[in-house]
Amino acid sequence: MTRSGSGSRRCSRTAPKRGGRWRDHRRVIDAIAFESQTGSQWVHLPEKYGNWRGVYNRLRM
Repeated sequence: MTRSGSGSRRCSRTAPKRGGRWRDHRRVIDAIAFESQTGSQWVHLPEKYGNWRGVYNRLRM
């Protein structure tokens, strides 16, 4: 039994890269500490810690 050529074409293409580089671990740890100390919501995380979703996702990993 032989395979059709369409399957090999699909495999030869590379999938787009998702995500990016991890930000500095110290900033993430500081952001998690800030959130736990203040008890504020993640949405209200100051800009100096970066995007709140990225910090939240790192905490949940």
